[in-house]
Amino acid sequence: MISSKAFFIFLLSFLISFLHSFEIFSQQNINSGFFYSGNNRTYILHVPANYSGMEKVPLVLNLHGYGSSANQQQFYSMMDIISDTAGFLVVYPDAVNSVWDTVFSNSTINDVGFLSVLIDTISKNYNIDSSRVYSTGLSMGGFMTYRLGCELSNRIAAIASVAGPVITPFFNEYNLTQPIPVLHIHGTADSTIFYNGGGIWPSVETLINYFVNKNNCPLPDSTIIPNINNSDSSSAIKYHYGFCDDSSEVIFYKILNGGHTWPGGLINIPSLGNTNRDFNASLEIWDFFKRHRLQVPATGNKNVGFNEKGFQVYPNPNNGVFKLNVSDKFLGNHLTFYNLFGTAVFEGVIKYPEIDIDISGQPEGIYFFQFSAGNHIIYSQKIIR
Repeated sequence: MISSKAFFIFLLSFLISFLHSFEIFSQQNINSGFFYSGNNRTYILHVPANYSGMEKVPLVLNLHGYGSSANQQQFYSMMDIISDTAGFLVVYPDAVNSVWDTVFSNSTINDVGFLSVLIDTISKNYNIDSSRVYSTGLSMGGFMTYRLGCELSNRIAAIASVAGPVITPFFNEYNLTQPIPVLHIHGTADSTIFYNGGGIWPSVETLINYFVNKNNCPLPDSTIIPNINNSDSSSAIKYHYGFCDDSSEVIFYKILNGGHTWPGGLINIPSLGNTNRDFNASLEIWDFFKRHRLQVPATGNKNVGFNEKGFQVYPNPNNGVFKLNVSDKFLGNHLTFYNLFGTAVFEGVIKYPEIDIDISGQPEGIYFFQFSAGNHIIYSQKIIR
């Protein structure tokens, strides 16, 4: 968790004021708040310039670390730049006294309730896609993000944490009944939240294995991130587990010799260790988020019918040409086939009970298809080409 570093806070405050004076932070940033459970809760909402309100857009919660603030997290993570390009809204909430209710903090504040109401508040004023609400955070904000992923699993479609795992009792307290798409970034030289665990939190690898098992993921593909910056004294490896059950996935960025920092963050914080600059965490987090929607059936009753045999796909595996037979309940729904990168390779409306599918022009590998009605995913399953 980021401690209160006087110089760091002074520097950030000065730079934020400087940028505001030149209107680099434009009217698209809305400082607002509301009274909740005895406290005045504040937040910064960034609305991209291309937002028109005509179409539903995703919402990302970006939570600051211990002793930090919404202003500093907005400035440090630079997620507004990604928001402006991709067209999603991003909100930076403030914790009371800069401490999130992560159980081990002994906070008496109901932050899960606050953040749920915050989602409602923004959704009343903006055209938010309720199936595409996500949470990310740094350090204690990462701890809080994991809590949201479990306790607001009916609202949060995917979570991403930088240098903030979960507390050890998590493994006993939370009985996860459904897969949660998870992305985690952690430095092996993190001297604040130790990579190998710290008593109240497990080792990072124990954390990853927990979600890999819960999501029923396959063995990972590992990718060495090109070391494009030789001055950051660190390097990175990406482990991709997926796709897993219900089209979830687990992604882990292991930052070799990385500190308690946000890769690609705007400034270096020497007291917190090395900041990896071989990739941009904000960009990778959004690239991960955009592949996932909350899997809620059209009935609104989560997981109803997910295990019913209402379709048949054969042969599977196949050579790219196969048949899909569906029951009447799927007629009129939307059908989409995706590759591992989340790109649609086939889509259309289901008009007939038997459909011929041809993706033979696509490379061999794992694909997955989704039945959807409006913004709601009804069913999802893997297929091998």
